[in-house]
Amino acid sequence: MTRWQMHRLRRGRGPAPGERGQALVEFALTAPILLLLVLGAVDYGRVYYRAVQVSQAARNGAAYASINPPNSNQNVQQSGNYQQQMEDAAFAGSDLAASGATVTVVQAADQSGGDEVQVDVQQQYSTLVRWPLLPTTFQLHSRAASKVLQ
Repeated sequence: MTRWQMHRLRRGRGPAPGERGQALVEFALTAPILLLLVLGAVDYGRVYYRAVQVSQAARNGAAYASINPPNSNQNVQQSGNYQQQMEDAAFAGSDLAASGATVTVVQAADQSGGDEVQVDVQQQYSTLVRWPLLPTTFQLHSRAASKVLQ
């Protein structure tokens, strides 16, 4: 029998002698790298999603504050009712309130002399995995401004 004929006969009968366990060794070498890539992609997706939520909350809060501006005679931070309404409007449709995000409202005059409201939203973010050379927690921050419409 020629070598080609023996190869054709052996093709469906499993690995050749000396090649047993080769696939297992290859998998053992590549699995940690693949797992690291998947965890990195998941962690990056989580931080990007949360950053979009923080940015949207700032825009929602600025839109609410432009229609319902804070009373200029009272300190916005001490007015608990207005602060609660602002947080409800900013966090509508997201889980930021449950995750400890904060909203700060500042009323100021813009360059054209009109009133402007600025809304800052901040949240502490923690990664899933302790990545080497990267912090495990960091601050996500977004600021939005809008002219007062009233």
